[in-house]
Amino acid sequence: MEKNTKTLLSVGSLLILLALVPGISWVSIVGIVLFLIGIHQLSQAVKDNDLFSETLWAFLIPVIGGAILALVIGIFTVIFAGSVVGLAGTMEMSNFDVDKFSPFALFSVGGGVVILLVAVAAILGWVLAIIYGTKMQKVSISLENHLQNANFKTAGSLFFWGGWLSIILVGAILIWVGWLLYTIGFFSVSEKSA
Repeated sequence: MEKNTKTLLSVGSLLILLALVPGISWVSIVGIVLFLIGIHQLSQAVKDNDLFSETLWAFLIPVIGGAILALVIGIFTVIFAGSVVGLAGTMEMSNFDVDKFSPFALFSVGGGVVILLVAVAAILGWVLAIIYGTKMQKVSISLENHLQNANFKTAGSLFFWGGWLSIILVGAILIWVGWLLYTIGFFSVSEKSA
């Protein structure tokens, strides 16, 4: 592996790893860009186009998921606002006795929407984490085959199980440890590899 490629992958994975540090989490964006450039160079060097495409999809999945989630939140917000306006209008037009109105009726409509929104967001996030973990496991197996470093295979298992266990938040820790192993793996890989 060329020194430039090794540097891009090492520094990129390190910056991704620092995403959880408050105040500097923005560096993960730089890390992702550097990592993708390094993976592209490596995939060309080893003539494995799937390596780059799988990695690219693994990083695009959270972006696509975020856009879908924003759309779902927008739709639910419009539905909730329409329900509140409709309920208020119905009460006013029917000479509804406001003294007998329970404010809990309005909150029950809103509470149902919020619970549904949280459930949809949790399920969507979990599915995306599983897809991310599966893609990163494939990337890790390819890296282990090309670079002969067992850290990548172990990281792949952590990404896979991290995706599945993300529903109980243990997965985030496993994925972080996977990126730690990536960082160690890229810094320790020989430039003669690949």
